[in-house]
Amino acid sequence: MKVFEFIRRHKVILTIAAFVVILLFGNNRIAVNREMKRKIREKEMIIEKERAQIDSLQLYIERLQQDPGLQEEFVRNRYHMKKANEDIFHIQQPDTRKKK
Repeated sequence: MKVFEFIRRHKVILTIAAFVVILLFGNNRIAVNREMKRKIREKEMIIEKERAQIDSLQLYIERLQQDPGLQEEFVRNRYHMKKANEDIFHIQQPDTRKKK
């Protein structure tokens, strides 16, 4: 009977203690919640960067469709093409890895 009497006298303190234990060690504990929010923020930042890149590429595509000079430059760079009266030099960087 002493246990029930103790519980009846200190029910507010025991309720608060149980609430704290659940917050610290339950499935929805504070540390896990904070970590998930951090990961969500990181993913949202990645999404924003990707959207900005998509917008940039869409603008480039629109410019490419409208400007014949840009089309020529794109094709020449991509496919290593040249005009009849020009020479193209490809400069390769030396291999800096040590050979064994």
